[in-house]
Formats: sequence, C-alpha cells, structure tokens
Amino acid sequence: MRGLRRELRTSLPKLNSKQRQEIIESVKTNTPLLVETEESWKADIPSRDHLEWASSIVAAFRAVTPHVETEEHAIDIITRVTRSGISLTLTGIFSRLICRTPEDSKKTVRKLITALLPQYGLPWHWDMKHGEDGGWSIQIRRCFYPQFMGNHGHPNLARAICELDFMWIDQINRRNSGIQFDQDSYQTLVRGGNQCRIPFVKVTTSVKK
Repeated sequence: MRGLRRELRTSLPKLNSKQRQEIIESVKTNTPLLVETEESWKADIPSRDHLEWASSIVAAFRAVTPHVETEEHAIDIITRVTRSGISLTLTGIFSRLICRTPEDSKKTVRKLITALLPQYGLPWHWDMKHGEDGGWSIQIRRCFYPQFMGNHGHPNLARAICELDFMWIDQINRRNSGIQFDQDSYQTLVRGGNQCRIPFVKVTTSVKK
C-alpha cells in the first residue's frame, strides 16, 4: 500500500526499522493470498483492481493490528494510508461535476459516471435522489467494500473506504455551489444504516448543528 511505510513512522514511532519492514513484507506476501481466498470471491467483485486493493487493505490491517492497542487505532492508521493514495485532483473534478450540474441533469451525470466507470454499476446499487427542499443525496443500497471486509471478518474496516468520500465532500465550496453537506443526515452501511446516504442541502436550508 502506497504511503504505509511513512504512516508507520508517523503513527507508530516506537517501531524500529526491522518491525516496519516486517509489516511491509507481510502485506506484500498476504495480499495475493487474500485475492485467491474463497471469502474474497464470495463478494460481488467489480474489477480485479478493486479486489487487489481491498485485499491489500485487509492484509495491512492484519499486519498493523498486533502493534496497536485497539482495532479502532489500526483502522485509523489504514484510513490515513488509503487517503494518501487518492488524487485530490480527481476528487476535485468529481465534486465540481456534481455541484455544477443543473438539477434536472443529475440522472445524466449518474449515467455518465456509470458509463465511464462500469465497475460502479451492479456491485454498488447507487442513485441520486432529490428532496422537496431542493437538496439531494447520493444513496447506496449495496456496496462491495462492507461485503468484502465482512466476509474476511473485519466489517468495520470498510470505514477506511467510507472516509474517502470526505476527500471530495470537503472540496465543495458552499458559497460557490449553493449546497452544503448535511452531517446529521449522513449514514453508512458500515455504521448500521440500511443504506449509505450522502446528503446535501441548499445553503438557505437550515442544518442542525
């Protein structure tokens, strides 16, 4: 995983270089093994790249966990590593595409994204819904990552993927876009929701603090 060695030095400064290298080698060794397990192939796999990436996250989590006190600490470390591997340029393009599209064209945007990235089709079951107050939300009724992580016994680890949404959400300028993220109505499958819901409201609509 890109950025893992750097994150280990930052988050686990008590580890020596040998221990850090052992974690890196463990991830390299176990990622391809996880790819081929029966548990991996029980998931509705969108692409080989997604399968390998998800497997590397599980491998890194298992390698890091023995060196921390809690599972939550390990998840936090893996979350920061996954964020470091995502391009802010790409997330910025996505946020601008979403925010600057006329309301009546949101479905067109969804079709465009699905056409350009066909792997975001069936395994995710997602859509864009409009509210009566002029707000809207991205709703995901099924997601590959909780299914994959759950199959491997680490359902909460999918949170490391959920946190990536905030990379494009945080780039939304409420003054320029006219919308803002509604934290109170946000929910995910990982945190017990019946769907992932990423909601936005008009800036003129009050949001509970």
